[in-house]
Amino acid sequence: MRVRLAPLAAILLCACLLRAQSAPATSPADSLLADLGQNLVVGIPGPMLDAESESSLRRLKPAGIVLYRRNYQSRDQLRSLIQQLQQVAQESTGS
Repeated sequence: MRVRLAPLAAILLCACLLRAQSAPATSPADSLLADLGQNLVVGIPGPMLDAESESSLRRLKPAGIVLYRRNYQSRDQLRSLIQQLQQVAQESTGS
């Protein structure tokens, strides 16, 4: 029997995110979420950082963000997006 890890990982991540949303700021769920986030590289859905994506990035604190073609419109737009992402990372991690 072969186990597929990707669906299992997605389910575990969703459970941690849901638990972290309802938990106090210093709960074990926050610690688990921070540990999980440092093992993930994520993408964002479009060329701009929307409020939902920003909130998710601040909560998850991923190890990295992959930019795809869907994130690119122009050189200036991409530069601005990267600056926004760096600012979110600095503010949410303190580094």
